Amino acid sequence: MYCQLDENAGLVSLDLKVNNLAPFRNGRLIVRGESLKFGKTICLAQGLVATEDGKMIAHGTSTLMQTPGMQTIEQAFQFAGEQLPPPKFL
Repeated sequence: MYCQLDENAGLVSLDLKVNNLAPFRNGRLIVRGESLKFGKTICLAQGLVATEDGKMIAHGTSTLMQTPGMQTIEQAFQFAGEQLPPPKFL
């Protein structure tokens, strides 16, 4: 979703739900995230976590609200006292 936002917009989590489906001890995990709906104000995203052989470990969804001009990435990093990441559009 971050790449779909305007440069002067932020996101606020309205809802976050994660279902842990199975234990995991070692090896590699494959994580896939996708934007399901990117509306004018509200966005919906999901994430899937699986083992290399395809066993589902976790599934999560998040509802987010766009905040144009309210908190940019620059403002969030300044508040945290951290260095800015590189610009998203090079």
